[in-house]
Amino acid sequence: MPERIHLLGNPDYEILCDLGQNLRADAAKIARATGANEQTVRKRIARLIDTEAVSLAPVVDPQASSYATLAQVFLEVDPAHEEEVIETFLGMPAVAYLACGEGPRDFSTQAFFRDNG
Repeated sequence: MPERIHLLGNPDYEILCDLGQNLRADAAKIARATGANEQTVRKRIARLIDTEAVSLAPVVDPQASSYATLAQVFLEVDPAHEEEVIETFLGMPAVAYLACGEGPRDFSTQAFFRDNG
């Protein structure tokens, strides 16, 4: 497992904000927008990916595909049933992701369906 980044610095945040606007933005453009050196931007992006602090992945608009319905679900789960819930959701082909957190909504999941049936 790679060394983890526990705290993102302001330059990392600025780079991620630019990438959030345009995932295809090159390091030179991000460097101009943030005032950072282009080589620094390249190294920070590589470090963020290598340490698995971020992963760059496309987000598909379900309306641009054959999937007609998108469901965003938030769940409060009894800790005694967390593993069961995780296994169940991760076994569903329609589930795009499952996120776990702390607070009033312990789990968030998103699923895509071809129809409402």
